[in-house]
Amino acid sequence: MSGTKGARKGLGRPLIAVVALAAIATLLVGLFPKTWPRDAPPPASAQGACGDETLRDAEITTTLTLSADYEEPFLSADTEISLPKDWQGAAGLTRDPASEEYRAAIQCLLPIWSTAYRANPPTVEVEPGAHGDIVVSDYVDNENTATIPADLGLWAFSYGHEPNGYCPEPQAHRVDSGQLLAVICPPYGTLSGGTWTINLRLDGVRTLSSAFEPHELHADGTASYQLEEGVESLPGAAFWLELQPSPAAGSYLALQEWHDGVAIAAMSQNGWLLLFALLLLSARGLRSSVIAPRNPGSTSLLSGPRGPSILLARVSSLGILTTLVITLADVAYALNVDKSPATVSARLESVALYALVTLIATLGWRGWFRLIAVAAVTGTFLVAYFGPRRVTLETAPTNMERGELVTELRLLGYLNHVLLAIAAFALIFAMLLRLLIASHDELGGGSRWVAPIRTRARRVIVALLLASGIAGHWLWVEYVRWDRAGLIPGRSHTTEQLGDALLGRLPWLPDHLLHWLPPFLYYAALSCAIVVLASRCGHRQADPLERIAPDLDEFRLVTLIFAAAVVGTYGSYRAISFPLAFLAAIVFLYLLKQDLASWAQDSRLLSVPSGVYANFNDLQKDLLLRSREASLQERRNQAMEARYERGHVTPAVHVQELGLREVLSWYHHRTFEQLPSDPSETDDRRLSDQELAISLGPCVDWWSNAVYAARVGLVLAVPVVAYDGYIWVHSGTFDRAWQLGAGFLDVVHWMVPELLIWLTASFSLGAFWTLIPGRRGIIKGLLLGAVVVLADSANGLLARLLGQASFDIASWGLLVTSYLAVLG
Repeated sequence: MSGTKGARKGLGRPLIAVVALAAIATLLVGLFPKTWPRDAPPPASAQGACGDETLRDAEITTTLTLSADYEEPFLSADTEISLPKDWQGAAGLTRDPASEEYRAAIQCLLPIWSTAYRANPPTVEVEPGAHGDIVVSDYVDNENTATIPADLGLWAFSYGHEPNGYCPEPQAHRVDSGQLLAVICPPYGTLSGGTWTINLRLDGVRTLSSAFEPHELHADGTASYQLEEGVESLPGAAFWLELQPSPAAGSYLALQEWHDGVAIAAMSQNGWLLLFALLLLSARGLRSSVIAPRNPGSTSLLSGPRGPSILLARVSSLGILTTLVITLADVAYALNVDKSPATVSARLESVALYALVTLIATLGWRGWFRLIAVAAVTGTFLVAYFGPRRVTLETAPTNMERGELVTELRLLGYLNHVLLAIAAFALIFAMLLRLLIASHDELGGGSRWVAPIRTRARRVIVALLLASGIAGHWLWVEYVRWDRAGLIPGRSHTTEQLGDALLGRLPWLPDHLLHWLPPFLYYAALSCAIVVLASRCGHRQADPLERIAPDLDEFRLVTLIFAAAVVGTYGSYRAISFPLAFLAAIVFLYLLKQDLASWAQDSRLLSVPSGVYANFNDLQKDLLLRSREASLQERRNQAMEARYERGHVTPAVHVQELGLREVLSWYHHRTFEQLPSDPSETDDRRLSDQELAISLGPCVDWWSNAVYAARVGLVLAVPVVAYDGYIWVHSGTFDRAWQLGAGFLDVVHWMVPELLIWLTASFSLGAFWTLIPGRRGIIKGLLLGAVVVLADSANGLLARLLGQASFDIASWGLLVTSYLAVLG
């Protein structure tokens, strides 16, 4: 009861601090530069440049790449325009991309209304010499946009019966359902009369028809079109292509198109849902037999009658509830015609989020107090989202650029979303830190590792800093996405434009937090699971033989941890989410597991007289000593026989040596008479003394073996993690995560699973040591690594059957297997 009172008392001041610090953080929202409007019309002089007849001498080369080999089709457009230097707008291309002159010139070459994502504006290169050209290059793809974007620069797209984006011609052209229409839409002016070279690179897609016959056509899907008289010479003054994706890729696009991807949204959380459901079943099986934690006097989350297994069940239940809420919210968003956060479903999603955060923050509370807290928070947010206008949070989009007035009260209604999200993030981080400390204490770790966050005040400060940083970074990413969805990214904007772009996005911040809850709960569940295993093994008062390997309940829990952390709960096949590799790893682990009773019988452990050894550590010492004596005696015998055959020893000495060997053998058996005789000479199926000692593991007790293996594995994993981090940074993945992803959350979500892969793999090898067949550690490591290889192979096989490329299974499986073999 004292723990519950302390938890309730400790929420007041942290919440006040959350609100105060968050208010300071949100003052930075309006600190953006003010300048001319983004879409202001160009001056009259620029309009004349677009109609300059010199543009008819331009050479335009554009390459459209469309690959359906991966689950999500990849599209890119690479355009290069060569212009004569005497073009009227050539001087503007050499100006700063943020200048009005550059914008006026570039809109004559590329559609100014383009919404394709660009990290940088089109590049301009001036060739040397008086007769050199000005080369303008523009590359865009669909990596950070919709699967079938509205446009990729000069190219506009439509799928099925929908009209093709912004392109005015040919508006009457339509394609059948399941077909893709690609149209070149040059900007207004004389550029369409230049020399056009259009290249196609298709993989998994075939061309049904086109506006013009190709100049070159190859069997591999590449084609080239030459338009000497320009696009304007074609019927409708536009070049178009009708494309037919492969059946596998077409099924993905059809699922995405059907009710805005409602089927994909309904299956998106299958992996998390299955994992939390299996963890809940395992926790319920352990709850009836689990023993109290190691530190009964502790006041942590894992102490007292609640216990680790009950907390594991609570966290798993929260995980299931969270995945269901996310699924319902995504399905409702897909079905709604209105995609704004002002819809009833979007506001209900926010209310559900804060109720879930309350459930997480009150994990250690007792039933009635927890129920009252959740009911109070839910009621408060129902009023905040559905109550009278004066007290509700703002969710409607703004139109400040057209003169709509946003009052201070309404502005505060938008900013409150940031305050509340920071408070929610802070409560979650504070609870995770508290759970980390509790798990650390129950496992008996050194206090110096958690000393900086042991006090509540320090945890609150750390949680507030993390929460404020995450909310601020999310706001920055939203700004970057909006800014780069155009022809000229990186330009300054007016306060009104920023307000219209960002204020309407602030109500989506709770949705961002909601979709990050499953990973947080997954890490919390892993912590609880490890403490459950430690509590059971540390307090088991049983025969030493029963502590050699985990029992059935423990084996199930370790299997889930291994399959989730090492193999993963991923699996998406043409938009159908199914964690095949995760399930395959569980099945293969059950098939790999050998019967402990048969192993003990073959290894002569059941023949050891009862009470001779207090633990198997003493047995190991005797086995290794006897094996050493036997090896020394064997070498002496071989040396004596060799000397006798060479004539260095007389028959009399040979007989004397043989007599001495009999004496040593009699003494050897008398010394180890409590052990069963070594049957290796009469039964090859049974283990020798040395093999038996090795098969017991370095620490005999399965939990000690697992901890020892994890410690050694952590050292072995350092170079692997360092190399993966180097690749992650230098491949650009880190930059993409920081600029377009969740920033700090993406970094943490990479670092933690990366460490978990190797720690869990080594921990599982130690825990399953006596359950994995094999007389040597390297064999056991190879067999456990084979589970990962087979699970990933099952995933890759299904992907290939559906015409979908998967990641490099061979190199990943080889790395994990090699790591486990070296560790073994």
